[in-house]
Amino acid sequence: MNKIIPLASIVFLIFNNSCLFEPDEKEYIQGLCVDSVKVTQIEDRNVTFECIGWTGDPCWEHDYTKIDYQNIDYFVQIFIKRDKSLICPQVISKMTIPVSITVGQDTSYTFHFWQTDSTSLDTTITFGSSN
Repeated sequence: MNKIIPLASIVFLIFNNSCLFEPDEKEYIQGLCVDSVKVTQIEDRNVTFECIGWTGDPCWEHDYTKIDYQNIDYFVQIFIKRDKSLICPQVISKMTIPVSITVGQDTSYTFHFWQTDSTSLDTTITFGSSN
């Protein structure tokens, strides 16, 4: 019987205090799965997209957008945040985030909008004249 009490105590402490290993953050931050993309404006070498994604409640808001460039590819990942202390109705909510990108030269570029770590929504745009 004496051996069971210390083992039970250790298991209780591990599971009860597992949150001690998490950072003390006041908000959740995650990537927004981009469901659709619409080009709203192209002017010279600047393109503006309207990115649409969905969340599980209306308390999420845009945090920041990360844009990486590699050759003729742009990789776009939108991050959203939610205050952990808010109580929100569990209702599917639409988020629309504008993204503007200025390209370096007249050529075709492919824009990859993050959906998950292994998938993206892709579109290609050609800038400049084709003479």
